[in-house]
Amino acid sequence: LALVSVAWALSLESTFLKERLNYLYPHLDQVDVIDHNSLVGFANDQLLNIRLSDTTAVQWAVLLHDLQGTGFENYHLTNDKSLVYLYSHLSNVLYVFHTQTGVLRRSVKLEASPVQLENFFNRGVLVVDHSGALQYIDNSNGDVVSVDISSKLSSFHFQQIDGYGYVAAHKLFKLSPQLDVHSEIPLPFSDIKEFKDDLLLSTSNELYRLQNDKLVKIDGSATDVSIINANYFIKTPVSAYIEFYNIDDDGNVKLSYKLDTPSFLNAELKQYSLGDFLVVNKMDYTKEVYDLTDFLLINDPQSIKHVRTASRTKFESDYITSDDSGNLLLVSLTAATGSKFDLSNGALLQSFAPPSQFVSGLSKYYMFDKPASKVFQNKAHHILEDKRSFVFVEIIKRYVRHLSEFGRYVTSSSKELNFVESNDGLDKLIVFFDDSKSELVAIDSQSGIPAWISPIPGQFTDLVEIDGNLLVLQEHQLFTVALADGNILSIEELKHDFTGLSKTNSTLILKSNLQFEVHHSYPATEDIYLIRSNHFKVNGEKISGGSQSIKTWEFKRTHELILEAITRPQDTKTSSIGISLADKSVLYKYLYPNLVSIITRNQELDNLKLYILDGITGNLLFTHEHDSNEVVDDSSINIIMDDNWVIYSYFIKSPQVEQRIQVIDLFDTDKSIKQNDDIKSSFGFNTTVGSISRKSFIYPERIVKLGSTQSSHGITLKSILAVTELGALVEIPKNILNSRRIDDRPLTAEDYQNDYGMIPYAPVIQRDDKAVLNHKHKLVADKEGAILVRPTDFESTSVVCYYNKYNQFCSYVQPSLSFDFLSKGFAKVKLIGTIAVLLAIHLISKPIVTRRKLSDHWVDK
Repeated sequence: LALVSVAWALSLESTFLKERLNYLYPHLDQVDVIDHNSLVGFANDQLLNIRLSDTTAVQWAVLLHDLQGTGFENYHLTNDKSLVYLYSHLSNVLYVFHTQTGVLRRSVKLEASPVQLENFFNRGVLVVDHSGALQYIDNSNGDVVSVDISSKLSSFHFQQIDGYGYVAAHKLFKLSPQLDVHSEIPLPFSDIKEFKDDLLLSTSNELYRLQNDKLVKIDGSATDVSIINANYFIKTPVSAYIEFYNIDDDGNVKLSYKLDTPSFLNAELKQYSLGDFLVVNKMDYTKEVYDLTDFLLINDPQSIKHVRTASRTKFESDYITSDDSGNLLLVSLTAATGSKFDLSNGALLQSFAPPSQFVSGLSKYYMFDKPASKVFQNKAHHILEDKRSFVFVEIIKRYVRHLSEFGRYVTSSSKELNFVESNDGLDKLIVFFDDSKSELVAIDSQSGIPAWISPIPGQFTDLVEIDGNLLVLQEHQLFTVALADGNILSIEELKHDFTGLSKTNSTLILKSNLQFEVHHSYPATEDIYLIRSNHFKVNGEKISGGSQSIKTWEFKRTHELILEAITRPQDTKTSSIGISLADKSVLYKYLYPNLVSIITRNQELDNLKLYILDGITGNLLFTHEHDSNEVVDDSSINIIMDDNWVIYSYFIKSPQVEQRIQVIDLFDTDKSIKQNDDIKSSFGFNTTVGSISRKSFIYPERIVKLGSTQSSHGITLKSILAVTELGALVEIPKNILNSRRIDDRPLTAEDYQNDYGMIPYAPVIQRDDKAVLNHKHKLVADKEGAILVRPTDFESTSVVCYYNKYNQFCSYVQPSLSFDFLSKGFAKVKLIGTIAVLLAIHLISKPIVTRRKLSDHWVDK
């Protein structure tokens, strides 16, 4: 019994993935295949390179808003697809990136913004800018050379013929590889439809061949054709056949071959290496690929190779490429979802799709504990029932359950033997509303895939969780959704529109533009204190007895604009009420739960001010005014409250460029803490802050978002979480951001005993790469993103996620290290073996001891 009742413990490495990152690209446009393993395209204001595999992933991304200029919505690939030129019609700067690594090779500045780019002899590109000038950019060094032509261009067609480059616009300009203009040939028409090989086709179906720097007209009756090469044309008149035309010996266009392709939707010519291919999309969404290479050489229809794909999935675009062995492949895509086909037999080689592409348009994300599975609930129920039964029945049932677990372990590939199912709280659900799909989505924090999806009509406003159910506010409707599976349990029509939801314990509060209201199904059992803020004032409101709130106080300052107003988190836990000092006294923390922190900008003095208020009475407890010489970027301000501290960050643009972090720790007195312990109302109580310490720190990177860790019992030390502009999610221990760090004298032994982890004050916090939670994975950070933190059943560990429209990242954080986890090298086999040996010794020695006792008893008698 002892052996099968071994205490269950958890190996962190095998239970929770160290980190999980999902890059988002829900709307991928202007896609081009680089090779059989990667593509480039635009999505989410980024230029992306995406790996095509079973789990498509972003290999690199360029944030367009980080580039100089605006409107970067165009790119151009070089002939060998090794470089990509990113350009805008609104900027005269082009950016050149390496397609495999995303490394910026160079930026190129023109006199005017580019209009069109074309490859020139595999070593550069020709560019027409908005001034009409034709220029050449060298791929190897970015040098810009002006091409001296006689007129301005608005657009052009380009072909390489017999070692020369021809630029076709209103004239035909012949260029040498050295960019010398050899001749200018007049065109008999103004609108060019196609220029391919040595043939020019006008929009009026006039056809000319370039011979000896002269244009010779080709007669023929074919219309609506497209040029394949110097001798062949293609026409798709109806959905039953495709016509091929060629130029005969007399120089006339005539029908050469009619290819029967019944029930096709469209046909598209593709060129790859030296081959010409025709991809025909059928009405049943299969594809027929015709290799025209030999046919175009010998004019024999029997030489056309034909293959039909094995898939019936509809795709929007097709690309011919080859694998590393040179085998020809067809890559069919719709955005980043697609398939690869072997062109030797049409077999499906691989299908790929991006991970879940769900995004909250309002950037409202929520994290909840994942409900226990029904299997686990049933097991827990049976275990509880076992405890009420006879002891031998309980033992037998436990043996059966553990043996069945052992049997499943032996017959499966799992390397972990658990006698009970884990319900450790490491698995969370991130819930949000995808506005583009009108779906409420729950993403599993460990796998990154949707746990469930629930379509909900209407405009999303807010949601909260009460008693295992989600209450979702959609305009004037309140949906009750089961957190376990996403099923809609009920829909309630509200009497008018509300702007938000909040909860206190199990009380549901609806927020309107005028007041707060308690929902009748979730009534209040105690007084509730809330705040409402805008750019000009902060109101304190109270719900007591009735269902509607009343205003109790108002904070408003002349010429001051309110930038931030927050309250202390309701669900935070703190087990330590003070700091034990070296002299055996206690420095009590100021843990009053109804604090409000407000940051304002004085528009006359042009400086920031921090106010800390009593959230019940509105009394001012503390204020701090910044230097008016500091020019602060208001959009960079982040503020958080927890425990007995307030921390806020801001970016200074002048007189020096710095990322500042202000730390304010609040402390109480012995008398005051006894009065204020666990109080809900401050009326009649002294809420004066006993003492305050404050320090300012400098961080080496710009901070985009702040958060703090939580734990299940509040015993674990807290850490500050910061998302930086460079894409790092950083853990900063609170003992680093300690306002009691001494700066005016050397530290003594008593100083080290007074505070955990005490170190001398230094204004600059050095970045610790080991504290970067996302490690090698770079995040795309923005102000609208959300840092989500949720404690687990293990006191040492919290799950932390960062979600925004660019990426979804989850990991865990352990501010006090993993004191309640088994290490990776824990000798589980030795432990079980030791218990088994002790059990065997016990079983062997027990009858011996019994006989000895009996013998001793007879001797005594």
